[in-house]
Amino acid sequence: MRDPDEIVQLAGAPVIGTVLRDEALERRHVIDRTSVNRTAEDYRQLRNNLQFLNVDEPPKVIMVSSAVPSEGKTTAVVNLGLALADAGRRVTIVEADLRKPKVTRYLGMVGGVGLSNILADTADLDDVLQRYGTGELSVIAAGPTPPNPGELLSSRHMFALLDKLRAANDFVLVDAPPLLPVADSTGLAVYMDGVLLSVRYGSTRKEQLQQAAATLERVGAKALGVILNIVPPKAELASAYGYGYSYGYGKDEPGGGATR
Repeated sequence: MRDPDEIVQLAGAPVIGTVLRDEALERRHVIDRTSVNRTAEDYRQLRNNLQFLNVDEPPKVIMVSSAVPSEGKTTAVVNLGLALADAGRRVTIVEADLRKPKVTRYLGMVGGVGLSNILADTADLDDVLQRYGTGELSVIAAGPTPPNPGELLSSRHMFALLDKLRAANDFVLVDAPPLLPVADSTGLAVYMDGVLLSVRYGSTRKEQLQQAAATLERVGAKALGVILNIVPPKAELASAYGYGYSYGYGKDEPGGGATR
C-alpha cells in the first residue's frame, strides 16, 4: 500500500495521519518531544486530526491495531498518547496485546502486573495503573500472558473496565493485537468508539488491509481512520505532503531542512 486514495477505498476510512520513517524512532520508539523534529510534528498533526474527526460526538475509547504484525501500531499508540497528553488531555494507554506486549517496554515501565490481573479479578485498577512521567499519561500494562487472551478481552469485565476508564479520561487508547493472525481483537473491537488501523507504507498488502477492514465491519466495529506509517522521506508521497519544505526544521529554503 502506497496510495492514500486506494487506502481510503479499501479501508473505508480516511487517512488521518502520515508518519515518516525515522531511524531514531525505530531504535527508541518514543519521540524526542523536547527538540524540534519532523516526527513529533507528524504525531501532533495526527492528534489534531483525531480530535476533529467528530466534533459533536468525539471518540474517546479507541483501539489501535493493524492487519498483520510489524506495522508500527504500538509505536503509534505510544506517541499519539504522548502527543495528546502534551496537549493537556488525560490519557490512559491499555496494553491489550496480551500475547506480545510492547508498550511498557517502549516506555521503560513495569510490565509484571496489569490488565490480565484485572480481568481475572486478582488485582484492582488502582493497583496496576502507572503514571508516565509527570504528565497526563497513564498506562495499564498487559500483565501475565493468560491461556485465553481472546476470551478475556471480550469479557464483561473488559467492558466494565473500559467504561470506568472512559469516565476518568479524555482518551483511552487500546493497543490491540493485529486483526488477521489471531481473533483476540475481534471481540474487543465491539466495545470501542472506533478503531485506528496502522498501515505500513510499502509493506501492508492490499488484500490484508481489505480483509482487516472486512473483519471490523463484520462485527459492527467502526474504522475511524488510517495511520500511514513509516513512509520513506524520499517517497513521492512525502513530497506531496510538503515534507520537502522546511518551516522551522533547519534552513529556510525549500528542501533544506528535512534532514534526519
